[in-house]
Amino acid sequence: MNPCHPRAVCGALLLCLLAAPVMADEDGGDAGEVTEYPEVSGNLTVGLFNASGNTESESVKIDIETEIDYEQWRHTVAAKGYQASEDGEDSAERYSGRVQSDYRLTDRSYLFVTGRYERDRFGAFDRRASLATGVGRRFIETEDIELDLEAGVGRRVSEPDGTNERNYDTIGVLRGDFDWRLSQVSEFSQELEVESGESNTTTRSVSAIRSRFAGNLSWVLSYTIEHNSDVPADTEKTDRYTAVSLQYGF
Repeated sequence: MNPCHPRAVCGALLLCLLAAPVMADEDGGDAGEVTEYPEVSGNLTVGLFNASGNTESESVKIDIETEIDYEQWRHTVAAKGYQASEDGEDSAERYSGRVQSDYRLTDRSYLFVTGRYERDRFGAFDRRASLATGVGRRFIETEDIELDLEAGVGRRVSEPDGTNERNYDTIGVLRGDFDWRLSQVSEFSQELEVESGESNTTTRSVSAIRSRFAGNLSWVLSYTIEHNSDVPADTEKTDRYTAVSLQYGF
């Protein structure tokens, strides 16, 4: 695998995040201090995937997300990908990765920095990357419902499909994450994210229902909409993705 591939970068970052507190303790901590080990959780998702918009295809997708939680810090690493071919030729190929670090200010408020990379050979943009920082807060936390909202600013670079141009934008970022536990074994989640810059505004919505059926295994039905306000000629502004998946939580 190319060492600059997004999946390789995410893997290297994950190892660094896990090792950092231990290295700090060995180098500068007191001999009597107890090393802080993180809580690690996440999920691996494999499913059937249908795309419509700039590509019309069906394929298998693979997603992985890991959360590393310390007392003061929380790190999230996520990677997604799918590829499809028809008559021996690629008809769809999309990969994305996201890394985010949160620093807790209070039990509910935190500062964050997040980076995202996307590669889509058949979409409106061949490549996109962004880096943003801001503040987040958990506005609702009950036994069944959680709602997190984030707002920040950053920079984005994008390569429109079919061009050799690169657009650089200062962007505003808004993100909401809503989780509702419907029963002991099922839940509904809704993620909404907006990246707005001078050249384009991207809106992503991910709706999902999960139902656990055996141990750490769950069925997941998800529907994703991605809309771009300004796209190259002969490309669609809106892409839609529907997936039925098997998810393993750890």
